[in-house]
Amino acid sequence: MKNSLIYLFLLLFSFFLAGCGNGIVNDSYINKRDLTPLEKVVVEKSNTFAFKALKEINEQSLNKNLFISPLSLYMALGMTYNGAYKTSKDAMAQVLDIAGLSDQEFNESAKSLIQLLITLDPQLIMKIANSIWIRNGFPVENEFININKNYFNAQVSSLDFTNPNSREVINNWVKTNTAGYIEKIIDNIPSQMVMYMINAVYFEGKWTTPFNKKLTYSGKFHLSGGSVKTVLMMKQHNDFNTYFGNTFVGVDLPYGSGGFSFTVLLPHENYDVESLIGSLNPEDWSKLINEFSKQEAYISIPKFKFEFEVDDLKEALTQLGMGICFDPGYADFTRINKDGGLYIDEAKHKTYIEVDEEGTKAAAVTSIGIGRVSLPPQIICDRPFLFIIREKKSESILFIGKVTDPVYEN
Repeated sequence: MKNSLIYLFLLLFSFFLAGCGNGIVNDSYINKRDLTPLEKVVVEKSNTFAFKALKEINEQSLNKNLFISPLSLYMALGMTYNGAYKTSKDAMAQVLDIAGLSDQEFNESAKSLIQLLITLDPQLIMKIANSIWIRNGFPVENEFININKNYFNAQVSSLDFTNPNSREVINNWVKTNTAGYIEKIIDNIPSQMVMYMINAVYFEGKWTTPFNKKLTYSGKFHLSGGSVKTVLMMKQHNDFNTYFGNTFVGVDLPYGSGGFSFTVLLPHENYDVESLIGSLNPEDWSKLINEFSKQEAYISIPKFKFEFEVDDLKEALTQLGMGICFDPGYADFTRINKDGGLYIDEAKHKTYIEVDEEGTKAAAVTSIGIGRVSLPPQIICDRPFLFIIREKKSESILFIGKVTDPVYEN
């Protein structure tokens, strides 16, 4: 399988999270500060989650284009985590890799990291938006609302989910917060749905050194199945941070002031991209990015633009250890509503990516839908009642009684 031009662009958001503190930035990058100890912990945790999520989602997209935003997934699940309790909370903590953090530590670090990311580089656009949509009349614990407002800057709204316009209201929020590149995440609102927690991420960065459009040419791209197609290839000769390993080469293409970058990992011809994905892990990634060094190089990459969607994240998240959260009989989200009966009914992820001579536009939306089990009616015999003892087949009534004053004596 020939893969000389196959590259990994799917870890864009987790890569720039890691890049905030690794020193691989241009000298011109001046708007930087050191990450706090807690921020460093959460970056490490979110990157661990990124590689785990990548491998699970990739199982459904072998030899196909794939683009995910671990940041968006992490934020939506982070808001949901604030409503989980007991075994459901433990399962989510394991998946998010935050079992060692208190709720306060997790939320504070998430808040400061969001603020850091959206203000790092004034030369590019970086937006992170969160929202919670609640069915009219459904009671939600104030603490859950306040935590997500305060730490995730979540917009909280109540809607009449029986009104078809509610779907449009939510989708318009998605469209607005992704600059129109993702138009909808909700197709319909099922009767059991009581809440949606939605994250939107939008990134628009110009290359620090743009590709010259006059140098773009028609070139051959070797597909994973062995066939070849003609694509538009951009090329550039410059000083890049690069890495040359035994199984792949890497190159950093910086955006704006240099704090964010597009990291390409290109497998050698005798090594395929699926094997590369399988070999990636947080520990090796941390070592790898510190082994990049600046040198003169030529690079050619294709222009591309596509959408990606995971309509049902349940399988991937279940494989990661969150299965209990999808089980109506065992899920516990009583920190959202103390009466219980809540579970994750729906989990979706949509992305958009466009790479050309000027830079990159990328958008992602993650939606977590909370459903409510139709609880059985409660019949509490706390007042006088009649009872009948009967034989069901013959319908013979054997006894009839009435209880107005229950007495039970040994």
